[in-house]
Amino acid sequence: GYDAIGVNHKRTVQFKKKENTFILMDSLDNLDGNIHEAELLYHIHPNIDINQAGFNKFELNAKNSSTTVILTLPECFQYSILKGVKDPILGWYSKGYYQLEPSSIIIGVRKFDSSFKCITKIIVDAL
Repeated sequence: GYDAIGVNHKRTVQFKKKENTFILMDSLDNLDGNIHEAELLYHIHPNIDINQAGFNKFELNAKNSSTTVILTLPECFQYSILKGVKDPILGWYSKGYYQLEPSSIIIGVRKFDSSFKCITKIIVDAL
């Protein structure tokens, strides 16, 4: 875990079958009182289109499918979408050695000096 840097992270995952929904509950406990930075990274396959439907809401659609996935991310983070960044290396997909393809990554960042909890909601085939 993150105990070496003064943070304890716990995650629980629930699947609500009737609603086709995953609930991720993260708890970050600040053990030393220092300011830390938390990051949420969601790596998206290159065949998935992303539409930012709100500050913390993202619609994911496969290019050859009618399935939609809705990500509702914690409101207490600042989000950006990156693709094919070389320094630092972020937003790449590789299906084999020396085969790189740009791929989107949703990054959430937040600084914190006290413990907090947050919830991510993932709905499959939401529309």
